[in-house]
Amino acid sequence: MADVWVRIDAGRNKACCEDAALVGNRIFEPGFYNIQDVQFPCVFAVADGVGGNAGAKEASYFVLRRLSEMYHADMTLDDLVSIMINIDSELIDFSSFLEGKENMASTLTVFIVEEHRALSAHVGNTRLLEVRNGIIHQLSHDQTARQIMMDSGNYASARDFGNSELLGFMGGASVNGIAYLKVAELWTDGERAEQIILTSDGIHDYVEPDRFASLYEANKMYPRRLFQMIFNEADMNDSYDDKSMILVRF
Repeated sequence: MADVWVRIDAGRNKACCEDAALVGNRIFEPGFYNIQDVQFPCVFAVADGVGGNAGAKEASYFVLRRLSEMYHADMTLDDLVSIMINIDSELIDFSSFLEGKENMASTLTVFIVEEHRALSAHVGNTRLLEVRNGIIHQLSHDQTARQIMMDSGNYASARDFGNSELLGFMGGASVNGIAYLKVAELWTDGERAEQIILTSDGIHDYVEPDRFASLYEANKMYPRRLFQMIFNEADMNDSYDDKSMILVRF
């Protein structure tokens, strides 16, 4: 079992929140939630509708709804790849019938926990973190042009790209985004992390990893306060984006 906390905030001056979160078969809208004694198997996910494309909210809700419907226990990694590709194809097909929203897209980070193992799937720049021995480790890798440039050591060119220059995404009227899909087995028996954290870029683009870690350490016993401090930090650093965060404590 696990205790889970979820918070989603709409970006400042935004009429519509394009982020959404999934715990089991429940999709969460903006607000703060505590779900106790969550049973395994369970799927968790954060989806961030691509704000430059019309239909971003519909895209994030679509991928989470289909994920909740298609997930089943004891999947192989190949099964998970197939599910993600199918959701991407369905989103492209769905959006093709919506005039003006044909390019709707969403990023998606998925964490699946069962009794004896955990899996992940990731496309875009939402993030998956784990806490192990009290230390936060980032498990996902941002699929942005800027990050790719930095990975190649081309720091000068990286400065020409904003964090929003996405390479990986679901939908977008193209299969190019899903080509960046990454899936992994995170652990098996006896290797479980203490906690798992998922965030959208409205958080981690504005709260540096060291600062995030220090806020976590100071407030880890009080999840509501932890969320408040992290969301406040993002706001103080001029985050106008939607902000989402899931904390899973085993």
